[in-house]
Amino acid sequence: MSRKLSRKIAFGYLMIALTSVLISLVPVWVLPNLYHQYEIAGPLGVGFSIITITLVFSILFSRMMTRQLGALADVSRGIAAGNLGGGLEARSASLMGRDEVDELRDAVIEMQKSLRQLVGDLHNVSSKLSSESRLLTTFADEVSSEVGEMAVTFEQVNKGS
Repeated sequence: MSRKLSRKIAFGYLMIALTSVLISLVPVWVLPNLYHQYEIAGPLGVGFSIITITLVFSILFSRMMTRQLGALADVSRGIAAGNLGGGLEARSASLMGRDEVDELRDAVIEMQKSLRQLVGDLHNVSSKLSSESRLLTTFADEVSSEVGEMAVTFEQVNKGS
């Protein structure tokens, strides 16, 4: 999943770079009288340098983004498997501000906390229910034994009368 996203982001940046280079080279092709035949190598070299630099930065940026998304996917799989322990920490806003990945991270952290609280509450209710069930079983046993004693007593009274 993350490699596909990384490639899509890198491809997007490459398309932006190619478009900007083509736009910057339009004067060279439209106004050939301003440039001599051998001076076109300079603008083309600059264009290819721009493409290379943009491609390197897009790969670095896309890896950074997909690494964060991969960590979120791993934690989500852990939650699905029942691991409600940590795994993620909230991050403060970076120089670039908060983005959608940061919001998703915060949502996963909040979901994990809520699920942990819910499971804890269910455990407490289950323990109380188990305790009450044992109490009811004890009470039912006492009532049953007293009813048995009463039945024996009634039987003896019936025989004696």
